Amino acid sequence: MYNENINIISSSKKDYHNINKIIKLEENGEIEIHWKDSNIEKLTKEIEELQEQERALNDQLEPYRAQMKQLDDDAKRNLDKVHQYNEIKDSCQAIIGKLAELEGLTIAQMNKKLGIDENDDKKK
Repeated sequence: MYNENINIISSSKKDYHNINKIIKLEENGEIEIHWKDSNIEKLTKEIEELQEQERALNDQLEPYRAQMKQLDDDAKRNLDKVHQYNEIKDSCQAIIGKLAELEGLTIAQMNKKLGIDENDDKKK
């Protein structure tokens, strides 16, 4: 066997087979094929450029990611506060209902007696 590079152009009718390649015959009988198509080199370069653009865009997004995380944390904290407020309000409504029942009043009458404006909640 001989160890030599051979340039071959495929004789296939399909375009993707019509590319330059180097076939290297190794002494142990193995064959290595290296494609020399400029399209592959062009695509490789384009991929590298796109990866660089992706890195640049990710770098530009970084400050916004931190800002978005802060906003997300704030939203979760506010939602927890709303849940806590609703639980307290429900408990107060239950107590006012029991007080009204004990005194034989309607809830509206009990609210008036306690100085609670029923429209306070709607104003907010």
